[in-house]
Amino acid sequence: AFVVSGGATASRKVVDAWTEFVKKQTAGALGGLLWGKVTAVEAKLSLTAGTLGKACGTDDVTAAVLHALHAKDGDLVLAAAGPRDAVNNGLGRLRVHVAKETGLVGKESAQKLCW
Repeated sequence: AFVVSGGATASRKVVDAWTEFVKKQTAGALGGLLWGKVTAVEAKLSLTAGTLGKACGTDDVTAAVLHALHAKDGDLVLAAAGPRDAVNNGLGRLRVHVAKETGLVGKESAQKLCW
């Protein structure tokens, strides 16, 4: 799983496109994504939209997942379930795709080294 900082503003159409990207990248080994928009209600973080909240099951599990990912109000959490190699490959490629699509990574910055 990974967090898209400020990603809760992403539309369902965008999330669906990312889901299709993952399916193609893993040749169908992953059926799709689990996702959730993070919101703070009375200083408590929760997942208010998406499939990830249902997959977590309880508020305690949801809280533990959000804490482990350092998720904040307004973030989007993307996750997958399936064979380890497919999950790692699919989410790894998706993370890079989302970073480029949202402008978090530019083409030039990918090759620069920091000394």
